[in-house]
Amino acid sequence: MSDFSQQNDLIQRLDNLKDKISQYQEICNNKLRKKENQLVTAQNEIAKLSKENSTLKENLGSWQKRIASSIGMIRPDK
Repeated sequence: MSDFSQQNDLIQRLDNLKDKISQYQEICNNKLRKKENQLVTAQNEIAKLSKENSTLKENLGSWQKRIASSIGMIRPDK
């Protein structure tokens, strides 16, 4: 009878461990999903800022040409 009781105790402990592992795994998966979402958000922001930076560089170049043209340093494109 003792062996049966020990087996039941071990089975119960294993079941408890499996439950704890499942809970921990779920917590880890949730944290991973959250970090993945943060990464996607950051990548989107980088792409947006990169595009904005390119636009600003183009505008700067255009204004530099206008200024240089207005003070007679270069001739405007015809």
